[in-house]
Amino acid sequence: QLAKASYGWNYPPFTIPQEVYDYFSTQFAKRGKKAFAKYSRVLKSVKKNQPSLYQQFINGEQFNFLKGLPQPVIQFPTDYKDATRNSSQQLLQVFAQAIPQLLGGSADVAKSVMTTIKSSGDISPNTPMERNINFGIREFAMASIQNGMMLHKGLRVYTGTFLAFADYMKPAIRLAALSHIPSIFVFSHESVALGEDGPTHQPIDQLAMLRAIPNLTVYRPGDAKETMGAWLEALASKDRPSVIVLTRQNLPLLATTSADLVKQGGYVVEEGSSDWTIVATGSELSLVVQVATSLRKEGIDLRVVSMPSLENFLKLSPSKQKQILKNRRSKTVTVEALSTFGWSRIGEFNLGIDTFGQSAPGPAVMSYYGFDLEKLTIKIKSLINND
Repeated sequence: QLAKASYGWNYPPFTIPQEVYDYFSTQFAKRGKKAFAKYSRVLKSVKKNQPSLYQQFINGEQFNFLKGLPQPVIQFPTDYKDATRNSSQQLLQVFAQAIPQLLGGSADVAKSVMTTIKSSGDISPNTPMERNINFGIREFAMASIQNGMMLHKGLRVYTGTFLAFADYMKPAIRLAALSHIPSIFVFSHESVALGEDGPTHQPIDQLAMLRAIPNLTVYRPGDAKETMGAWLEALASKDRPSVIVLTRQNLPLLATTSADLVKQGGYVVEEGSSDWTIVATGSELSLVVQVATSLRKEGIDLRVVSMPSLENFLKLSPSKQKQILKNRRSKTVTVEALSTFGWSRIGEFNLGIDTFGQSAPGPAVMSYYGFDLEKLTIKIKSLINND
């Protein structure tokens, strides 16, 4: 009351003086109407004289970004072997060629997460038409800026950093999911296999945290084809954000994986005659395929299921889920080198890492936690034999 009195504000509650309305009308509203009239004239002219550019603009407004992509986007050779972060960067170059509205960047780790559009320079006040954004070491601001750009519409934005740093971005990722903003969050260094950076940089709980957020789709692809499928699903999304989780270590291209089947979340990559099904994601998928091959020589014919997106799989009908998992939860083993939290919905036995990581070379850390061919084969065999 004293503050109001000091300013001479003697109006009743919720009353706005007419002079304020008049001022806004002659200043802000007038400028806005003038600017919108100019915008409308330019848009009408573009529609008449540059129909392809106009259609590009409309596609951006409506989140229709996949028209004109080559099919397939990339044909990876059968002997291809590389980190999925590198596969992602290859895909990004093709997407950038076909989608002029695509742009993005990283929180100071573009060279590690492989988020650079090579045909473009960096965005700055003097070069606003470039397509690489250097967000600086501020992950939360980066994710929030992306959300704002996507709410404005017209552009297709992505951001990238290490998976362990998803913790910094959680409020913005949650808000994207809550607000149905189709932002794309790219994370690399997705397991303890990154090695020497140690427990601070080795993600354990982050995937479980991200999977717990409603209306967020998390993809952890197992090879280059699944990486392509994850990107295509993320780019096509109009009402929910996506997370794409990528490796630093090399992964082989598997003969039976599918970019198209990523959309259903889980699918069979190897059939087996036994009742047992092994479910794997990301860098553990190729390892599980090796384990299945090893056990097949001992007369144990396992079924292998890739599950790049737990959320998409759980959206399938119960009958479809049962068909993929052979309707035997009691004989399903999940394998993921991160927290096992949440995997009990899929399998009775869940092999993961429920402690923090270790500081050592990547293969040594993976072996320490039982994620090498010999140790994982022994573990799965013992589960089957003790049934």
